[in-house]
Amino acid sequence: MEAPAAQGELLREFTKREKDFMLLALDEGRKALKEGEVPVGCVIVHRRRRADAGGGAGEDSRVDTGDDGNDDVVIATGYNKTNERRDATLHAEVVAIGKIMDQLRQSADQDPRPLRTRWTELFAESELFVTCEPCIMCAGALLHAGIGKVYFGCSNERFGGCGSVLRLHDQSFPGLAGYPCVSGLFVEEAIQLLKQFYLDGNPNAPNPKRPLATASSGEEEPSSVQPAPQ
Repeated sequence: MEAPAAQGELLREFTKREKDFMLLALDEGRKALKEGEVPVGCVIVHRRRRADAGGGAGEDSRVDTGDDGNDDVVIATGYNKTNERRDATLHAEVVAIGKIMDQLRQSADQDPRPLRTRWTELFAESELFVTCEPCIMCAGALLHAGIGKVYFGCSNERFGGCGSVLRLHDQSFPGLAGYPCVSGLFVEEAIQLLKQFYLDGNPNAPNPKRPLATASSGEEEPSSVQPAPQ
């Protein structure tokens, strides 16, 4: 189920293309859930012209939309790895951005332009689909990366950087232009992933802060929030 678009766009129905990419992000979130991570997942999609012979970066999962002369290419996927890596910064969005930067460095022999030029061009032509509103840290990282557009599912009412707490996507700083943001795509599915995580219990959280859920207590975290990493 998806709610109407919001966060800066007129209310409208989501397209099949938008739904398909958010479904891929939800798949990434399910991977996180299986690994005991906060279940937030994302994909970054490059809008590549069909006449373009290549030169991008990433996993290159191509989808021909057939409607605007573009091929949509998934250039990175990501899900939370804060527990696995013992690194509180490794949210889904940061993981995906890191993959793209690694790939751009490795492809330097194919494109002699400066790294900053190549990443600026690539991110400006790309869109992020993420199951939960980016936190303030991730919203800032996306601003610095120069992402073209962000879609997210449920809101992050405690830490959200795209409308819930701060509106970093609306900010304009020297050399940073901000980015449009659309919310509410498969919001219920995103919330259910988070509910399942807290129903199962977060073994990495301090007991006084987030006790494990039990059948008798029914305790769980608020369903619309991407919690701070543990």
